[in-house]
Amino acid sequence: MGEEQKTKPTQHGVRDLRSVGLSPTVIFCRCREVLEAGARDKIASFCHVDRPGCVLSVQDVNNVYHVPLLLLEQNLYRILAEKLQLGDIDALKGRLDLTMNGLEEKAT
Repeated sequence: MGEEQKTKPTQHGVRDLRSVGLSPTVIFCRCREVLEAGARDKIASFCHVDRPGCVLSVQDVNNVYHVPLLLLEQNLYRILAEKLQLGDIDALKGRLDLTMNGLEEKAT
C-alpha cells in the first residue's frame, strides 16, 4: 500500500456520535483495501470499542453480495450474539452458513 491508512476521519465521526450520546459497539470502516491491523488497533483504542475485533473492514469488492461474506469472516455474528446475549452461537452459525451459501452462489 505504501501509505498509512487514515484513522482520523473515523475518530472524528465517533467523537461526533458520542457528543449526542451514542456509543458504538462495532465500527464498520469503508476502505479501498483491507483495513490493516495497525489501523484497526488504533481505531479500537481511540474510539473505545471493546477490542480491535469490533472494528470491521468493509473494503471495496466487485459484487455487493460479498459484503455479508466479509462480515461473516470477521465474526460479526459472534459480536452481535455476545452483545445481544443470544446464547447458543453454534446454532446461529449453522443458520448463517445456510444463508451465506446462497449469497456465495449469487456473488460468483
